[in-house]
Amino acid sequence: MADSEAAVRQQFAQWMEVWGDRLVRFAYVYAGDSHTAQDIAQEAFLRLYQQLRRGADLEPAWLFRVARNVAVDAMRRQQRHLHVQAQLARERSVPDSAADRVLVRHVIDTLPETDRTCLLLYYFADWSLEEIGRALSLSPGAVKARLHRARARFAQAWKEDDDERVR
Repeated sequence: MADSEAAVRQQFAQWMEVWGDRLVRFAYVYAGDSHTAQDIAQEAFLRLYQQLRRGADLEPAWLFRVARNVAVDAMRRQQRHLHVQAQLARERSVPDSAADRVLVRHVIDTLPETDRTCLLLYYFADWSLEEIGRALSLSPGAVKARLHRARARFAQAWKEDDDERVR
């Protein structure tokens, strides 16, 4: 029993070394702040450890899907808070970069989950189409199509949001 626990710990340490920083950056794309990104990564690694103890044979894409799911859950909890911040930013007469960031985040949050994920990973985490495809179980062509659709939806939502601010 002690040998198997030691093997699990060694395997877990290897996962942490290889994927730790990248997973935190991935989570940061969703969370927008380093503390929440650390929490998301920690939760994903906790779930990884539990799966390794059960003897699961996992791929890195599994870890990133777990992190994405944890991040989406956290974003849903924060949705109301972001909506209030966006509303306050719209009411300001002088735009500033913090308000713009809140508005961009608000518009991004209106996108469908997979499109939002593709957009964030491509533009903010600098992942390739192939890397995104592996993480989301999509072909590179499907990722490219989702990026195109996400950009169009973002532009439309931004225009609608901008029209509301002008009124």
